[in-house]
Amino acid sequence: MIHTPIEKVSDDIWVKREDLSCPPPGPPFAKIRGLDAFLRKNTNRVIGYTETQISMAGWGVAFLCQQLHMKCVIFYPEYKTVEESPERLVLDFHKEKWKEFGAILYPMKAGRLRILHYMAAKILREKYGDKALMVPLYIPLSETTEEVSKEVASTVPIGKFKSIVVCVGSGVMLSGVLRGLSLIGEDIPVYGVFIRHHNDVEKKRIEIIRRSNILFGGNFKLINTDYEYLQAESIKVPFPCNKFYDAKAWRWLIDHQQEIEHPILFWSIGADGMKTGL
Repeated sequence: MIHTPIEKVSDDIWVKREDLSCPPPGPPFAKIRGLDAFLRKNTNRVIGYTETQISMAGWGVAFLCQQLHMKCVIFYPEYKTVEESPERLVLDFHKEKWKEFGAILYPMKAGRLRILHYMAAKILREKYGDKALMVPLYIPLSETTEEVSKEVASTVPIGKFKSIVVCVGSGVMLSGVLRGLSLIGEDIPVYGVFIRHHNDVEKKRIEIIRRSNILFGGNFKLINTDYEYLQAESIKVPFPCNKFYDAKAWRWLIDHQQEIEHPILFWSIGADGMKTGL
């Protein structure tokens, strides 16, 4: 994974280009920071993952499995979606990426993703036994939190920023940002913007604090939204950006920039792989 630059967007808004963290032909998606270390320390030769319609995690798993000479099995839900819908186009594109890196594709009848994940794990064990390892859903790896924290700690001059904004799905990236700031003794307010509406924000807060492994609560605020997970945000963004993830947090930043202290650092997670061609 690559150390990424900070680029100026306006006089007092900057972006951390974490979409550049994984070299092509891997995905422009920083959440797979730490996945390489996770896979290397396991002796399993068959790796399974349950993917959503829009995430690039499966792309990252397949890419790294090829690099490490591991067999990869991607389980994914088959939804009845319009062929030209944004999420269907993304899924079809990602399926080609999985194939490109030699992954075995296993479609499953659509349902609750966590239930599909348990079903997929059972199928993987039955077929490959002890040789197989199922990567946790949404890849909430401690290795990812640690690698993101190292990136935060090595980012200069992060101390000049008065606010940091980051999108929140599983919360792994936010946990890494908080841990990194704690490691270098910075108390910068961090605003985590949900990519979908959450019914229990406090539960998510506790989970993020636990995962970040910091001794205090962290100077962060969780921003709930009304988005659906598969809902795309159409706002124009002045840097490579994923409309299902970072664009939602960018919309919040633009709408509320007068309410938070400047200068602001937007900590991106990934770009649109289809548009970048990566």
